[in-house]
Amino acid sequence: MSFDYTEIIDFLPDATFVIDSRGVVVAWNRAIEKMTGVSAAEVVGKGDFIYAVPFYGKQRPILIDLVENRNPQFRKNYAVKVIDKKTLHAEAFVASAYGGNGAYLSGLAAPLYDNEGNYMGAVESIRDISDQKQVEETLRQRTNMLEETITALKVLLRESAAAKEELEKKVLANVKELILPFLNELESTLTEKSQKVYLETIKTNLSEITSSFSKKLSSQYHGLTPREIQIADFLRQGKSNKEMAYLLKISVSAVDFHRRNLRKKLDIKGKKINLRSFLLSHIG
Repeated sequence: MSFDYTEIIDFLPDATFVIDSRGVVVAWNRAIEKMTGVSAAEVVGKGDFIYAVPFYGKQRPILIDLVENRNPQFRKNYAVKVIDKKTLHAEAFVASAYGGNGAYLSGLAAPLYDNEGNYMGAVESIRDISDQKQVEETLRQRTNMLEETITALKVLLRESAAAKEELEKKVLANVKELILPFLNELESTLTEKSQKVYLETIKTNLSEITSSFSKKLSSQYHGLTPREIQIADFLRQGKSNKEMAYLLKISVSAVDFHRRNLRKKLDIKGKKINLRSFLLSHIG
C-alpha cells in the first residue's frame, strides 16, 4: 500500500504519522521525529504497534488504533472524545516526549478511505499543548487564591463592621495591582474553552469584590435597574458596546437601549455630556 501524500505530511507543523490497514507505519514526519527522538527510518515499514514505543515504552494500541471502533475492548478504558463521528481526540501527559523532558500532548486520529469507501488506514496528528496547560494551571491557582481572598473578606466583614471600608479599599487595590494586569495580558491569548471557563470565574469573583461602585450608583439614583447599573459599571471601566454585549450575553442594540435609559435617568439626555465622563466625575 502506498500513500502519495507522505511528502506533504512530512512538512506538517504538528507531529504526524500514518498507518495502513495492517497497522504498518507508512509515514512518520519530521515534527514527530523531533518530539520522540525516533527517526522515520526506525519505524516506517514496521507494524505491531511499533509507533507506541516512543510514547509509552512498549508496543500497545494507542489513539490511532481506535478509529473505526477498532480494538473495542481497549477503547473502553481509553478517555477519548469523538469529533464529527470519525475523528477521535485525546490528551495525555507523556513523560518520554522530547528526550524525557515530558510534555502534555493532544492527539487527533482519523481513518483513511479509498475512492470506494474501503478502509485504507489511519492518520494521527499530535500537538504539544504544554504552554496551554501551564496557562490553565496558572489561572486555576489565581482563581483559588482569589476565592480564598473573598472567603477571608466575608469572614472579616462579618466580624468587624468598623473595618469594612478600609478592608474593601485594600482588596480593591490588590485587585487592580495584582489581578487586573494579569487578566489584561491573558485576554488576547485565550483560545481553549477550559481557559475561558477559568477566566469567567475570575471575572465573576471580581464583580463581587468591586461592587462598591454599583452600590454607590444605586444609592444615588434609585430608579436604575440592575442591568442599567451593570452597563454603568462597564462604561466606567471603559468597555465598548461590543464588549458589554459579549459579557452580558445581550445584543449591541440592547446595550444602546440601556445607555439611552441611563442618560435619561441621570438627567443628561440631549446634553453634550459624555456618559462615561459623567459617571466617573459624579459617581467615582
